[in-house]
Amino acid sequence: MPFPRWTLHAAFCALATLSACSAGNGGSGIVVDDDAPEDTASADAADDTADDAPRPSFDVPPTCSAPLATCAGACVDTRTDALNCGACGRACTASQSCSNGACVGTTPTCAAPRALCGTSCVDTLSDRANCGACGRACPSDQTCNDGSCRASTTTTCAAPLTACGTSCVNTLTDAANCGGCGIRCAAGQTCSAGGCLGSSACPTGQTRCGSVCVNTLTDPANCGFCDVRCTAGQTCTDGLCFSTTTCASPRVMCGTSCTDPQSDTTNCGSCGNRCLTGQTCTAGRCITPTTSSRAGAPCTMPDPMGGLDPACGALVCVPTGTTPMCTDACTNSPSQATEQAMCGGAGSTCLTQGDGADASSICVSSCRVTGTSTATGACRAGFVCTGWWFTHDAGPDATGCFPFCTNDAQCPTGSRCNTRTGDCDTTGVVSARLPDGAPCNPTITTTVPGETTPRNTQCRGICWTIGTATQGICGSLLDLRTSMACPDTPTLVAPRGVPSGDNLAVCLFKDCTRNAGCTAPLVCRRDESATGVVDTASQPTCQYPTRAQPAGIP
Repeated sequence: MPFPRWTLHAAFCALATLSACSAGNGGSGIVVDDDAPEDTASADAADDTADDAPRPSFDVPPTCSAPLATCAGACVDTRTDALNCGACGRACTASQSCSNGACVGTTPTCAAPRALCGTSCVDTLSDRANCGACGRACPSDQTCNDGSCRASTTTTCAAPLTACGTSCVNTLTDAANCGGCGIRCAAGQTCSAGGCLGSSACPTGQTRCGSVCVNTLTDPANCGFCDVRCTAGQTCTDGLCFSTTTCASPRVMCGTSCTDPQSDTTNCGSCGNRCLTGQTCTAGRCITPTTSSRAGAPCTMPDPMGGLDPACGALVCVPTGTTPMCTDACTNSPSQATEQAMCGGAGSTCLTQGDGADASSICVSSCRVTGTSTATGACRAGFVCTGWWFTHDAGPDATGCFPFCTNDAQCPTGSRCNTRTGDCDTTGVVSARLPDGAPCNPTITTTVPGETTPRNTQCRGICWTIGTATQGICGSLLDLRTSMACPDTPTLVAPRGVPSGDNLAVCLFKDCTRNAGCTAPLVCRRDESATGVVDTASQPTCQYPTRAQPAGIP
């Protein structure tokens, strides 16, 4: 599934003099449009019913132990019983099987440790009707523990511990009961957040993606970052996907296109070497015109109505989320020359966040993500080089330097740097708040002492709205120049889907293997297309349930 589109409203609203911004989203200022269906009702059971099967008769209905239910005088598991699928008497057709209480049309493929018994996937380590092997049922006064029928005992455990047999264990960390009783991790693996993982340390030059270590410089399934897949016919070289198509000299293959590196400003001299806005590519070298803009330069005379400052030339000095800078309102244009004319000359660009009616644009200095100093195109301290890739449907804008603090020294006196948002505020990062990947409610806001505008304070970073107005997930923005790892549980929350042409990443979704690794109401599920088609090859993450995946991965 393509990486979902975000609209980061609050950051541009900090430049209040430049564009009108609506409050929106209960004050959170951020919307994630996942294009996933919002209806989480489970799929309808099939209308056809199977032939009536004889049922044993009882003078007194039996007492069934969970998860079994009494149906027609017998104890059955409505999660797997094709004659009572999801509820007593709801029968699947002859060509269907019952899986997780729903009739499915094909025989399921079972993920370990579950096994196929008849037409259903069951856990033979804990299933009383198939204990240790298909069809091996335990007596009514016994339970199935680790594949053996054992006398039933009642064990009461204090949260977050769970009763497994006669012991209280933490299924989030217990390698013998990882994610549920009897689920054992393989030798050498550990249990983290209810999922079995290998050693947390990867060899030098490799990165952990899910439960495996890969080389993101050469792995076509994780090219540059985890879950960035090259298309068929492409190879992964230096963390970029390249086509194997042959180009006629002097053109070379850069990405999926043939180009001339002697004159291409986006691949000047070599693939990915992008000239600054306003520069030309001559003989494979980026050439800078003599006239330059003051966009993005520091200034000292900000005015909420647009301050005049000698440092800004024709531009104005405006307060930002960090320190004041020279800028002005502008209009996004496909012509960089037109944008430079609006923003004061060469070396500037009109940086746009969002599309259509949601777009906001300001003049900033242009940048190159591969730059190591301002002389080679890097942003000055307190700024990040970005094209707001996650707010655009058709690809990122030309990159520009946007205010983004990474330490308190880049903030006004008395302010703290919240490195999760890049803004200076009165508190900075508060570790007692919710970590990345946790559920939150964007409509809940509060006024922090010393501030005047109410904001959501549930998360260490940002409460991103996903789906409905009250459904949110905590996440953070990440400047890749300072760190390539997300700040909270980096083995589970990774900056996925980030293109190579941007220094700003998003840490949001938490990897999982089962629902036990997620915090309710989130479930462990896979990505979906806009029409609700499940991407079975995607890494499961903690997200809100959908129509196609109402119960997640048990």
